[in-house]
Amino acid sequence: MRRVREKRLLICLLSYQNMSVREMVQDMINDLTDALEDAEKHDSGNSAAGTRIRKIMQTCKGLAQDVRVKVQDDKNSR
Repeated sequence: MRRVREKRLLICLLSYQNMSVREMVQDMINDLTDALEDAEKHDSGNSAAGTRIRKIMQTCKGLAQDVRVKVQDDKNSR
């Protein structure tokens, strides 16, 4: 499942240029929802799950910045 999530995040990063802001935000929500399983494992003491959570959070941080840039570009083009 982890490999699938990583591939999906990479595909999302590459395809965000053509997505609406709503779709971008929904993808972030879906990724965070998927991360809940690893969050529960981390809370139970699984260190590897914590590493996966940190990676997902770093990716989401980048995706959030992409949303900010797209919103700003849209605002400036109107």
